[in-house]
Amino acid sequence: MPATHTHARKLKRLCIPVCASALAQLSSLTSLRLARCPDITDDGVALLTACTRLSALSLAHCSSVSAASLFVLSGLTGLASLEF
Repeated sequence: MPATHTHARKLKRLCIPVCASALAQLSSLTSLRLARCPDITDDGVALLTACTRLSALSLAHCSSVSAASLFVLSGLTGLASLEF
């Protein structure tokens, strides 16, 4: 496995303007800001449930994310801050 993947697993905070399905591999994330990302959908939000350490998430102004994602995110019991 390349060294970049090893370091990515230890990543604690990530702020990116675009969406990536690889987010589910970053299980150590504690904070994620996907605000204003038009490409994130309810299916993409469902992948975030693999990020079990997530305590802060911003999905503000993500036009393709519906209220149905709130139910999915309820499984993230450590999520203390959610912008929707």
